[in-house]
Amino acid sequence: MTYDDRDKTSTQYITYPCLIVEVLSSSTESYDGLRPTGGHRGRKFRLYRKNPSLRDYLHVSSTSIEMDLYYKNDAGEWVILNYKDGDIVELKSINLSFPIEQVYRNLLLTPES
Repeated sequence: MTYDDRDKTSTQYITYPCLIVEVLSSSTESYDGLRPTGGHRGRKFRLYRKNPSLRDYLHVSSTSIEMDLYYKNDAGEWVILNYKDGDIVELKSINLSFPIEQVYRNLLLTPES
């Protein structure tokens, strides 16, 4: 998601996102859990966080009611919040809060064995 006027002229990609949401597949999720510390997702996060317009980076589990939010605080540091069943997810970059269950409503989750 972007609010930057410069992105209105592009038809192929967003250059100045304030929010990136990734729904993790069961294979990428099991690769290194929800944490983008290593592997492919770790490299992507290191690249993404160099973008000065990015404020929130959200990983959404496809196997359980879980989300990890990496957000940039007022000091410019990246902080992680782990959300689970019963939590309210807060995306400050777009001024949105919602119960985590709302995302998973009517979905049949298949937990990893």
